[in-house]
Amino acid sequence: MAVEDGAFYEAKNLTHIKIPGSAGKIGYGAFWRCCSLKSITMPDGITEIGNNAFSDCLSLESITLPDDLTTIGKSAFANCTSLKEITVPQSITQIDQDVFWGCTSLESVTLPKGLKEIGWSSFTHCSSLKNITIPDEVTTLGTSAFTDCASLTSITVPDKVTSIRAYTFQGCTSLKEVTLSGNLESIGPSAFRYCPSLANIYMKAETPPSFAEYEGGFTDSTFTTCKLYVPKGCVEAYRQADVWKKFTTIAEM
Repeated sequence: MAVEDGAFYEAKNLTHIKIPGSAGKIGYGAFWRCCSLKSITMPDGITEIGNNAFSDCLSLESITLPDDLTTIGKSAFANCTSLKEITVPQSITQIDQDVFWGCTSLESVTLPKGLKEIGWSSFTHCSSLKNITIPDEVTTLGTSAFTDCASLTSITVPDKVTSIRAYTFQGCTSLKEVTLSGNLESIGPSAFRYCPSLANIYMKAETPPSFAEYEGGFTDSTFTTCKLYVPKGCVEAYRQADVWKKFTTIAEM
C-alpha cells in the first residue's frame, strides 16, 4: 500500500523511518517539512517518489534510493539542506524539475549512465557541488539546471546535447573549465553569465553555435580573461561568428 499524499506532512518529531518495499509509491508531499528527519531506509519495491515527497526535510543527511525506482517527482528533495551525497539508480532516465533545488550541502552526485534529461532548475543553488559527470546519453539540459552551483569547477556537456538553455550555468562562480558538445547548435540567454573564474572553453563543434541574444550569455569580462579552444581548422569560422568573435584568444585544440 502506497504512502499516501501528505501522510507525514510536518511531522516535526519524526527522525528516522523505514519504508516497506510493499508500499510501491511515496505520494505527493508525504514527508514534506519533516524538519527533524535525518535518515530514510527505502528498500527495493519502491518505484515512484512523488512531487515534493521530501521537500524541506532540513535535517536529512542520507538516503539510499532503491534499484527499482523509475520516477522521481518534481521538487522531491528540494531544500534538503543537510543532504551531502546521492546516487541516482540506473533505472532513472529523467531528473525532473527542481528535484535537488537548494540542496546547499550536496557535494557528490552520481547519475545513471542511461539518463537522458536533466530538468529545469534540478540542481539550482547546490552551492557545495564541486563536480558532476553528465552521462553521455543525456540529450537535454533544462533551463537553470545548474544555476548558482558556486563550487562547481568544471563541466563537460556531452555530444548528444544540441542546445544549452537560458541560465544553465549562470552564477557558477568557481567554474574554470567547460567542454562543450560537438553537436551543439545554440546557447541560450545568460547561460554562462556571472562565471568570473572561467578560464578555458573547449568547443568541439566545428560550426559555431548561435546565440539567442547578441551578448551571448557571457559576462563581458569573459571575452578577455577566458581562452576559447576550437577544432582544427575552425579558428577563422569562430573569428567571424557573432559573439564568438569577441573572444580575444581563439586557438586550435
